[in-house]
Amino acid sequence: MNTIIEQQLNRRSVRDFSGEAVKAEDLTRILQAAQQAPTSINGQQISLVVTRDKDTIQKIAELAGGQPQVAGADVFVTVVVDYHRPASAMDAIDQSLVINQSAEGLMVGAVDAGIMLNAVQTAAESLGYGTTAIGGIRANPEA
Repeated sequence: MNTIIEQQLNRRSVRDFSGEAVKAEDLTRILQAAQQAPTSINGQQISLVVTRDKDTIQKIAELAGGQPQVAGADVFVTVVVDYHRPASAMDAIDQSLVINQSAEGLMVGAVDAGIMLNAVQTAAESLGYGTTAIGGIRANPEA
């Protein structure tokens, strides 16, 4: 069987991590693979915030409703719908970003965030790391 399809068929959300550290070179490869994910209208409106500091990960776990799988993670990657970056690029050429001012913009951002999440998880899992998606932090984005 095709190894990618086999990986997809065997994918599971991991909620009890081994404690093994994610190698820096593996994290770099995971992020590089994620950067290749497509975005709607080539907007590139997704940013990844990588957290490795254990105290900060613990705070994220609390924001996510006290989820122990977050607290036990070696790395936490936050997928952010980020219209600030493309808006800054448009400002640099005296243009305005308008996609973020519509319902379509919300849909584009949400879909692209899901695509990016899938790219992160697929790359991580291909290197033998377990992953799980956490939505609980959306309840308090300012924090």
